Amino acid sequence: MLSELLTWLEGTVRAALPDVAVLKGYPTWDRPRVAPPLVAVVLETVGPMPVPGRIGQAQAMLAATFRLIVYGRDEPDMTVMVEAVLGVLRGCRITIGDGQVQILAGEGGRQAPETPAQQEQHAFGVLINATWSA
Repeated sequence: MLSELLTWLEGTVRAALPDVAVLKGYPTWDRPRVAPPLVAVVLETVGPMPVPGRIGQAQAMLAATFRLIVYGRDEPDMTVMVEAVLGVLRGCRITIGDGQVQILAGEGGRQAPETPAQQEQHAFGVLINATWSA
């Protein structure tokens, strides 16, 4: 399921931002053709999520959180990209295999630069939460 979710997120972001590179994982800035604008899709957490059923029962659910990191060329570029990503991931239900997956955009915030690379100066991270039946 995680691999399928990662691929779905990559494709959905590509459709929303067709002129922007989308990477599975963090960018390595010294690689050829890796420069903003781009979006990195990174798996953050996976775990069980109890959902109340009837009294005394809980339906088994799994949850995964992905971080989409939007790297813009400048501040206006970054904000346009964030709006586009939030527009398509605000809340939807998708089918993967035989299961239904609920997708919700969570918190977002400035992504602190991890390296002194200039490319990281206009970065914004958005958490994407996915839940499905175990």
